[in-house]
Amino acid sequence: MDYIDSCLSNPSEEVIRKSQEIGWEDPSEYSTIIIEAEDWGELKRKIGKHREKNTVLVFSGGNEKLNRKAVSDPRMDIILHPGKGRKDSGFDELMARKASKNNVALGLDFSNIPDRAKKKVHILSNWRKNLRLCEKHDAPYLITTNADKKYGLRAPRDLEAFVNSLGYDGSQAISQNQKIVEKNSKKLKGRE
Repeated sequence: MDYIDSCLSNPSEEVIRKSQEIGWEDPSEYSTIIIEAEDWGELKRKIGKHREKNTVLVFSGGNEKLNRKAVSDPRMDIILHPGKGRKDSGFDELMARKASKNNVALGLDFSNIPDRAKKKVHILSNWRKNLRLCEKHDAPYLITTNADKKYGLRAPRDLEAFVNSLGYDGSQAISQNQKIVEKNSKKLKGRE
């Protein structure tokens, strides 16, 4: 099985080469755009602008209202960093239900795990909470390296084992990337 890390946007040749060596499919075979926005109008415009041209649409969250809007829009594929700049996890029951209904995956960004133990414990605690909500509401979730350098890449089996160590389904977290890319590739080919 080929594994896809769907959140690699604009990978360098070095990242492409290394990702293939460790078991990922060539990330240049699909296009990913990571969107940031300050308000709903900006987010809506960016979704409209990028949805027709990109295989994977990712929202880099943090703002509670925008997190909710992102998981409420079925054109969005993934929400990363819902807790960015927040004390809580940025993901709650309502968001999990909306993510499930609209098939928007919660993305766990492996590059976001810091070296400092106290902060690492906080992030992993939030991940467990968010994964519990995803499982409870049947919302999709995935894990990504989100690497911009070859040293940030991890093999698919390593990321799968990491999610398993948190007590959740690592194979689902890895295979969700493939499902998103396959679904959207078919849609994009149908528009050509």
